[in-house]
Amino acid sequence: MKSTALILVFIALCAISFLAAQDADSSDCQTMIGLLPNNPNPFKPCTTIAFNLDREAEFTITIHDHYGQLVQQYNGIGREGRNSFEWDGKDQAGRMVEPGVFLINMCCGEYNGTCKAILMK
Repeated sequence: MKSTALILVFIALCAISFLAAQDADSSDCQTMIGLLPNNPNPFKPCTTIAFNLDREAEFTITIHDHYGQLVQQYNGIGREGRNSFEWDGKDQAGRMVEPGVFLINMCCGEYNGTCKAILMK
Protein backbone atom coordinates (compact mmCIF):
# COMPACT_ATOMS: atom_id res chain seq x y z
CA MET A 1 0.00 0.00 0.00
CA LYS A 2 2.80 2.42 0.93
CA SER A 3 4.80 1.57 -2.19
CA THR A 4 1.74 2.25 -4.40
CA ALA A 5 1.26 5.65 -2.78
CA LEU A 6 4.99 6.40 -3.18
CA ILE A 7 4.87 5.51 -6.87
CA LEU A 8 1.84 7.76 -7.38
CA VAL A 9 3.72 10.64 -5.70
CA PHE A 10 6.70 10.06 -8.03
CA ILE A 11 4.43 10.11 -11.09
CA ALA A 12 2.77 13.31 -9.86
CA LEU A 13 6.16 14.96 -9.36
CA CYS A 14 7.09 14.15 -12.96
CA ALA A 15 3.83 15.55 -14.27
CA ILE A 16 4.38 18.80 -12.35
CA SER A 17 7.80 19.28 -13.97
CA PHE A 18 6.26 20.38 -17.28
CA LEU A 19 6.80 23.92 -18.52
CA ALA A 20 3.91 25.01 -20.73
CA ALA A 21 4.69 27.27 -23.65
CA GLN A 22 1.31 28.87 -24.31
CA ASP A 23 0.62 32.14 -26.12
CA ALA A 24 -1.62 34.38 -24.00
CA ASP A 25 -3.37 35.72 -27.13
CA SER A 26 -4.20 32.25 -28.46
CA SER A 27 -6.51 29.57 -27.08
CA ASP A 28 -4.59 26.89 -29.00
CA CYS A 29 -2.31 24.79 -26.86
CA GLN A 30 1.23 24.77 -28.22
CA THR A 31 3.84 22.05 -27.75
CA MET A 32 4.98 21.66 -24.17
CA ILE A 33 8.63 21.30 -23.26
CA GLY A 34 9.37 18.88 -20.50
CA LEU A 35 10.53 15.57 -19.16
CA LEU A 36 7.82 12.90 -19.22
CA PRO A 37 7.49 10.14 -16.60
CA ASN A 38 9.71 7.19 -17.49
CA ASN A 39 7.82 4.08 -18.49
CA PRO A 40 7.58 1.54 -17.00
CA ASN A 41 8.20 2.79 -13.48
CA PRO A 42 9.16 0.83 -11.42
CA PHE A 43 11.20 -1.00 -14.03
CA LYS A 44 13.37 -4.06 -14.51
CA PRO A 45 15.78 -3.98 -16.36
CA CYS A 46 14.97 -1.22 -18.95
CA THR A 47 12.84 1.92 -18.97
CA THR A 48 11.98 4.47 -21.63
CA ILE A 49 12.88 8.08 -20.91
CA ALA A 50 10.81 10.51 -22.97
CA PHE A 51 10.59 14.28 -23.27
CA ASN A 52 8.96 16.95 -25.40
CA LEU A 53 10.67 19.87 -27.11
CA ASP A 54 9.00 22.92 -28.62
CA ARG A 55 11.77 23.15 -31.26
CA GLU A 56 14.96 21.34 -32.27
CA ALA A 57 17.35 21.92 -29.37
CA GLU A 58 20.36 20.59 -27.47
CA PHE A 59 19.53 18.69 -24.30
CA THR A 60 21.31 16.91 -21.47
CA ILE A 61 19.76 14.12 -19.44
CA THR A 62 21.58 12.87 -16.36
CA ILE A 63 20.73 9.98 -14.08
CA HIS A 64 21.89 10.09 -10.46
CA ASP A 65 21.64 7.46 -7.74
CA HIS A 66 20.19 8.12 -4.28
CA TYR A 67 23.64 9.27 -3.11
CA GLY A 68 23.65 11.99 -5.77
CA GLN A 69 26.42 10.34 -7.79
CA LEU A 70 26.24 10.50 -11.58
CA VAL A 71 25.29 7.13 -13.03
CA GLN A 72 24.66 7.95 -16.71
CA GLN A 73 24.59 11.02 -18.96
CA TYR A 74 23.04 11.55 -22.38
CA ASN A 75 23.72 14.64 -24.52
CA GLY A 76 22.15 15.29 -27.86
CA ILE A 77 20.05 17.38 -30.17
CA GLY A 78 16.38 16.54 -29.96
CA ARG A 79 13.79 17.21 -32.61
CA GLU A 80 10.61 19.21 -32.13
CA GLY A 81 7.92 17.11 -30.47
CA ARG A 82 8.32 13.85 -28.56
CA ASN A 83 11.77 12.28 -28.16
CA SER A 84 12.65 9.09 -26.30
CA PHE A 85 15.37 6.55 -25.63
CA GLU A 86 15.86 3.50 -23.40
CA TRP A 87 18.00 3.36 -20.28
CA ASP A 88 19.19 -0.20 -19.74
CA GLY A 89 19.98 0.26 -16.03
CA LYS A 90 23.73 0.46 -16.67
CA ASP A 91 26.23 3.09 -15.58
CA GLN A 92 28.69 4.90 -17.84
CA ALA A 93 31.17 2.01 -17.51
CA GLY A 94 28.54 -0.47 -18.76
CA ARG A 95 27.94 -2.11 -15.36
CA MET A 96 24.42 -2.90 -14.16
CA VAL A 97 23.52 -0.58 -11.27
CA GLU A 98 22.07 -1.77 -7.98
CA PRO A 99 18.28 -1.61 -7.56
CA GLY A 100 17.02 1.59 -5.98
CA VAL A 101 15.70 5.09 -6.58
CA PHE A 102 17.26 7.23 -9.31
CA LEU A 103 16.76 10.87 -10.28
CA ILE A 104 16.45 11.58 -13.99
CA ASN A 105 17.20 15.24 -14.76
CA MET A 106 16.71 17.03 -18.07
CA CYS A 107 18.23 20.40 -18.96
CA CYS A 108 17.32 22.17 -22.18
CA GLY A 109 17.81 25.93 -22.43
CA GLU A 110 16.09 27.43 -19.40
CA TYR A 111 14.10 24.26 -18.71
CA ASN A 112 15.23 21.99 -15.89
CA GLY A 113 13.00 19.07 -14.86
CA THR A 114 13.43 15.99 -12.71
CA CYS A 115 11.65 12.64 -12.33
CA LYS A 116 12.26 9.75 -9.98
CA ALA A 117 12.70 6.22 -11.31
CA ILE A 118 12.73 2.97 -9.38
CA LEU A 119 14.86 0.04 -10.54
CA MET A 120 13.54 -3.22 -9.08
CA LYS A 121 15.52 -6.40 -8.24
